[in-house]
Amino acid sequence: MLRTYQQLSGCAPSRNDDVYVFAIAPTANHGLAAITSADELLLLNRDRLNSHDLATLQGVPQGVTSLVVADQGTTAICAGGDGNVAFFDLRTGSKTTHFNSDSMIWLSANTEVNDEITALDFHPSRDSLLLTGGDDGVACIFDIQIQEEQDSLLQAVNHGPIHKAGFLGLTDLYALSSDQNLALHSITVDDADTEVDQTPAADDLGDLRPTVPCEYVIDVLQSGPEHVVACGSHSQSRVDLVKVERGTGISLDQRIVLQGAHGEEIVRSVYVDEENGTIFTAGEDGRIAAFRLQGTTTPPSKPAKSKRPSDNPDVRLNAKYDWSNVEIKDQHLIMKQRGFSQEELSTYGTVSDDRSEIDIELVTPGTSLVENTISFTSHPSLDADGRPIPGATVLRSLNESQFGPDTFCEYRFDSHPDLGVRYFVDGELVHTNTRNVPSEGMGGSLQFKIWADNNRWWSGTPSTTDVLLSIQTIVAYFNTSTPDPDREDACEAAGGPSAKTICTVE
Repeated sequence: MLRTYQQLSGCAPSRNDDVYVFAIAPTANHGLAAITSADELLLLNRDRLNSHDLATLQGVPQGVTSLVVADQGTTAICAGGDGNVAFFDLRTGSKTTHFNSDSMIWLSANTEVNDEITALDFHPSRDSLLLTGGDDGVACIFDIQIQEEQDSLLQAVNHGPIHKAGFLGLTDLYALSSDQNLALHSITVDDADTEVDQTPAADDLGDLRPTVPCEYVIDVLQSGPEHVVACGSHSQSRVDLVKVERGTGISLDQRIVLQGAHGEEIVRSVYVDEENGTIFTAGEDGRIAAFRLQGTTTPPSKPAKSKRPSDNPDVRLNAKYDWSNVEIKDQHLIMKQRGFSQEELSTYGTVSDDRSEIDIELVTPGTSLVENTISFTSHPSLDADGRPIPGATVLRSLNESQFGPDTFCEYRFDSHPDLGVRYFVDGELVHTNTRNVPSEGMGGSLQFKIWADNNRWWSGTPSTTDVLLSIQTIVAYFNTSTPDPDREDACEAAGGPSAKTICTVE
């Protein structure tokens, strides 16, 4: 069964440039903790990802690389490349404990990992069992209550340079190597009398990249009572979550796809919020994104349009548009949405047809579930079963400097029946789509709108004050390499080519 999740919201929480988000973890009261390559520990609201609504905790170790949340989501533990470990009380936002790893006598004395430790995990029900993994390729289970060095090591598994490792439920563990090989092992710490040759054979699943298929493996995660392996494909801007189980391996027929995940950047961390049906991701583009199942809690993308009363031009003129809200002022086209309720939605440059529509849409901060984003979409963006069409739409955060709604930007799209639709912002390519591209014979119009209709899936509620959209320049090019008698006749009927006729398109 394939389930496709579409991005619901997202933000770039760090105020620094060129930042990676290394890891995310859930905290109490619907919070989300994140660490970044700028040595930041950030706290966000899981229900409303917004870079303007977060807290930055002070005293994070330098070169922070790991994040663990404990005590029912009220404590965050960060470790850095400088050897320091810091504990934070998330209820007060203060650092409570800080020490250097040199003082970790037990760990330094007892660990059998001889190189850098890359993975730590506590058993889900036995607090004294600690699993470690490192560059030397060994995953070890220790009993931290045992002081004797030789006795504290209960189990060791050779696998290869460890990228990720952890407990897989109560009875098993997993080890993922840096070359993307995954193996599942049984925990044998209670089987003192079991001979080595009687240890249950591991499920060696090998390199997952050709199996899933994917381009890299992120980690193994718990999703409800089951576990999934998260795999990324940056060339396709997607993350696949595939069920994994000891004894049966990978179940490719049970798959969740996060479409449009972090563009072409690597996804570093994934968290599954089973209670709210939301999957959070963090990546090397510096963003955190939330995904939900298409058709349930995501804003529906607009499929091919059907005729409804408001599509009647006579109704539309009176019910939807008011000429008094449009004026030319200081050589700018000024469009106004009269104050009505709460928030606003601005939509730039839309070319539409009953069979195809090209949109660049800015959803400003407000009540929309996709607030503070810009979308580049080619409609229909859903297939016949209501699932999102890969690559049909891309959402980016308005917090990214190149998309700021408070400054003039050049938003542009190029449409070609063979090359597809390419979207640009200030001359920089941000998205390309080759599905549902307008083709020869499709009529259409160029539309500029500012609107809100109280739809929480998209526009949100309108603003209580007037909202203005200022357009500095509109440029349209139509390229044809062969004479078009019908267009020429229509142009002549309109009065001939001139600066005053609508047929003058360069």
